[in-house]
Amino acid sequence: MMMHRAMRGVCIIGAFMALAWAQQPAIRVTTHLVEVNVIVRDKNGPVAGLTKDDFVLLDKGKEQRIAVFNVSSARRAMPNAPPLPPDVYSNRFERQAHAPASATVVLIDNLNTKFEDQAYARHQILKFLRSLELEDRIALYSLGRGVRILHDFTDDQQRLIRSIANYRGETAHELAASEPDSSHTGDADIDKWLDEMNGGMSDFYIIDRVRTTLTAMEAIANHLARLPGRKNLIWVSGSFPFSLGLNDPLGSPAREHRTFNDEIERATRAMNNANIAIYPVDARGLVGMPRLSAGNKPVAKPRAASNPRGAPRAITDIPAGHDAMQALAERTGGRAFYNTNDLRGAIRKALEDSEVTYTLAFYPASQTLDGKFHELKVKVDRKGVEVRHRKGYLAAGQRLPTDRQMRATIDNTVSSPLEATGVGLTARLDPSDKPKPGSYQMMLAVDMRNLTVQQNDDRWMGAAEVVFVQQSAEGKSLNSSIETLNLDMKDETYRAAVRDGLVLVKGIVPEKELSQVRVAVLDRATGMIGSLRVPAPQSPSAVR
Repeated sequence: MMMHRAMRGVCIIGAFMALAWAQQPAIRVTTHLVEVNVIVRDKNGPVAGLTKDDFVLLDKGKEQRIAVFNVSSARRAMPNAPPLPPDVYSNRFERQAHAPASATVVLIDNLNTKFEDQAYARHQILKFLRSLELEDRIALYSLGRGVRILHDFTDDQQRLIRSIANYRGETAHELAASEPDSSHTGDADIDKWLDEMNGGMSDFYIIDRVRTTLTAMEAIANHLARLPGRKNLIWVSGSFPFSLGLNDPLGSPAREHRTFNDEIERATRAMNNANIAIYPVDARGLVGMPRLSAGNKPVAKPRAASNPRGAPRAITDIPAGHDAMQALAERTGGRAFYNTNDLRGAIRKALEDSEVTYTLAFYPASQTLDGKFHELKVKVDRKGVEVRHRKGYLAAGQRLPTDRQMRATIDNTVSSPLEATGVGLTARLDPSDKPKPGSYQMMLAVDMRNLTVQQNDDRWMGAAEVVFVQQSAEGKSLNSSIETLNLDMKDETYRAAVRDGLVLVKGIVPEKELSQVRVAVLDRATGMIGSLRVPAPQSPSAVR
């Protein structure tokens, strides 16, 4: 997507509404809080009633002081905030009616699942939806060439059932192209040449599937980032590769030979930063490996693959195509379900993990931020319990994202159907005669608590990228601009912005097919981003 810069297109004014942001200090660049969501279960199910004193949190074997301790329940909805004024929109979950206290997304992965397995998985998901309990709040997304929202968070069972009943899946040609048949022309040389060509195309499509899938996961993480408590991503998929070409060391040198560990690690970081646990569910059902069923723990691990960013990973008992899925589950504190025809039961077990969640958080000492993976361990003062949490975190100091990373984040965000919530946004769009008759004026309030600022004497300084994209009803980009917002505020102005929101005003000359304006704000210090769609008022004079 092409963007142009308009450096003076945005101005800052006072608050245009009482936004009632929660009164918390803004983030400082020296702050590094590590949150760990913990599930504790015994033979009877989730263990409730634990206190901070029942937990011991270890970072690389060293006990940490628990600075934050919270208990959340999936059975409790967030308190409803006062309704937004008419024609005002927000990306904040707490500004929406019946926002969930915890979130479970069921992602139907058509990109990596054969069409016949999609039908079976859809049937099992329908069975699960028919057994929903009153307090269950879930969202249904699908993955093809991108993420598609079938239904966002709701506890309305019938709406969810209709959404999946009307969804027929899709045939992903990328998956078929990833598994080409051998050539049989009768000429060995021609067969070899054709197989080489098909193999190269297969590698291309596998890499493309991996990138598309992990980009979708980052979009989901950005969408759920500011929702408090534990979040679950139930990933119903056929298979997903951890590496390419490494199982065939004697294969053609023209083929790809690589792992996807860097890409998986980036998605893992996004999930962990958003406190999302991944639960892969094998859409194929039984695959002929009885030792690794959903009801059994893995058997002894005779050999393991070294993982430079985490604990050793067993590979002997993982069905083909699921090593990456297993790694994502382990690294985020979820669990994987393979080799079972009871997909409905697997999804229910994943959902039950959020019945009681404990959130522990600590501030690592600045000298321990060595850029390496730190293994985390949580101990609970109870006998006979299973404790599950993410395996660790990357102890990196605050490093500014590169321009390339920021551009990729912005492009992925504005093209995603999901709103990013890393930066809180509230906005309205009104007809205006400036900068010319038939224009619009957008008033955008940015949650200052989500922007990184530093105090320099009596000034507060920071920077953000602000993006405006005019879109058609089909989501096509019609016009876009990106502007750098350099903050340099007096203490009084800063405190007012924390209280009421940092309010920006932008004049917009509409394109002919304008249906909505997509706005995004990215914090330059952290790379956190928020986005919001604002429908254009239906005014004949607003269209030129």
